[in-house]
Amino acid sequence: MTEQLALPEDFRGKDLLPVLSSSTQLVPTGEIVGYDNVEPEDLVLPVIKCLQGMSPEVMQEVHPDARPGRFFLTSTQEAFEGPIRVLLVHHHRSRFKPADANVSGDKQCISSDALKGSVYGYCSDCEFAEWGEDGKPPKCALSHNFVAATNNGPALIRFNRTSFPAGKEFISSCMLSIPRKNLWHHFALIRSVVATTRLPGGKEATYYKMAIAWQRDVVVPEPMQQEARKLYQQVEAAFSAGKLGGDELDDDRPKTKVKPKSAADEFEDKIPF
Repeated sequence: MTEQLALPEDFRGKDLLPVLSSSTQLVPTGEIVGYDNVEPEDLVLPVIKCLQGMSPEVMQEVHPDARPGRFFLTSTQEAFEGPIRVLLVHHHRSRFKPADANVSGDKQCISSDALKGSVYGYCSDCEFAEWGEDGKPPKCALSHNFVAATNNGPALIRFNRTSFPAGKEFISSCMLSIPRKNLWHHFALIRSVVATTRLPGGKEATYYKMAIAWQRDVVVPEPMQQEARKLYQQVEAAFSAGKLGGDELDDDRPKTKVKPKSAADEFEDKIPF
């Protein structure tokens, strides 16, 4: 008989936590067979994303709850209202520049580590990573990416464009915590935040960005932390080998229109949990 790990019951939102008992494991042991012809580069992590008004999932009505501001898990094609609670096991940065169909010869470029792109070389020297003199955002978007352990396996959560400051602030607060803790020491809470921007011509548009914070009053049970560490080691090995992938083309969040005046301006709209 197994013992189900007890979790707090006062959370009001969608739990995407792995179901873990005293006898189950996030990372299975023993021989796994049936995947002989699958290479690491064939594997792409499913994505948890915040839906926008023009998201394909919303436009195509792939799920009854696929509405702007809701979250969507690509592996299960499930949409749900936030906030969501997740167990994070890994963080890395990446860059993505889509091809510009209006520019002859322009190509898509992906950097899985935000250091060197697949087409245009080192990111630090790339013109597409620079802000324009008129305050126009760079064509290449920098992302803070988190891998979460869910009951359906690992999933990628990408904080880019207007959600980028929230991801940056969150990872900074984790690293500067005293004492320093692993990402999986606390559960993470993510919610969508409604925002507005002014389009060319003066029309106002509504979009959604993500906010994230640790659930600091809850410590993840030790057995789950141990399994999270094992999953981290697998994900980190794949990342170090350049084999950690996600749906890099998933970038339907509104682009930032104005360059921040200062570093402090990147952390506006702090949302208390």
